[in-house]
Amino acid sequence: MEKETKIKTLVLIGYFNGHAHIKEQLDSLNLQSDGSIDVAIFDDRSCLESWEYLLEICQNYEWIKKVERNKTNKGFARNFIDALVQSEDTYGYYAFCDQDDVWYPDKIRVAIEALAPFGNAPALFCSRTTYVNHNFTKKIGLSPLPNRSPSFQNSMVENMAGGNTMVINNKGYQLIKSVDLRGDVPAHDWLVYSLITGVDGKLIFHKNSLVYYRQHENNAIGAHHGFHQTMERFKALFFHKTYQKWITANLKIMVDNLDIYSHQNKQAILALKSALEESSMSRRIMFFLKSGAKRQSKLHQLILIIALCLNCIRLR
Repeated sequence: MEKETKIKTLVLIGYFNGHAHIKEQLDSLNLQSDGSIDVAIFDDRSCLESWEYLLEICQNYEWIKKVERNKTNKGFARNFIDALVQSEDTYGYYAFCDQDDVWYPDKIRVAIEALAPFGNAPALFCSRTTYVNHNFTKKIGLSPLPNRSPSFQNSMVENMAGGNTMVINNKGYQLIKSVDLRGDVPAHDWLVYSLITGVDGKLIFHKNSLVYYRQHENNAIGAHHGFHQTMERFKALFFHKTYQKWITANLKIMVDNLDIYSHQNKQAILALKSALEESSMSRRIMFFLKSGAKRQSKLHQLILIIALCLNCIRLR
């Protein structure tokens, strides 16, 4: 009897000076209980020593199908998005993978089993993560469970789906590949969350952890909870304009691709756009409430509304 061919997953690794931890991550991929994976690694102009180390170590893993070096440094978000949209469309699933994490052995299997019933529509799987210290000797804790269900209204003002946990089905890949993404992309995972939910696709949030998420000073983006992180968000809103740049860049992508969204979500996008364009405080709040945009935390939602009242978030 002929052996059944399994549907493969393409694992996309964004790499930048990651020689300290990449071997641990590759070894964890080697232990996946669903072994039907290929891996493509995209180096974002690492130093020569780190790049040469990557080339050397990749020779030990036959399932690494591509190791590519960018011509210029793109930044982590653009590196991941370009890696996804430039990949072949022959895979059943696509997974983002950070260079310094460690995956649980059943990560891919659990994700595929959860996504399998939704093969006819764009679907996204994500999960919680286990925070560990930089040398992987101590567990720090788990990422929090969301307070609200995943939704497009949430994605307009916040990302709740960590890229290092994401697995996307082929329909989701086709959707992302079809979108005009020539503008700024603040965060690849936030963008994917927004696109999948924006077309009323399926988002599955797994309540258990499937990734060890290493915390160290070189993280592109680290853990997102606790008092310190809340204060960082507060400063990003009121002082550094970082959040404004993220929100407006994401909104521009939505407006540029308005035709792909469902009718209800189109109306939400246009309402949020109006809220960020209005000079009148009362009309800003009116349009914002009409959009239905909601952050996970009631406190963070309140902070966001205060920022709107003070005109700290504007379309420039």
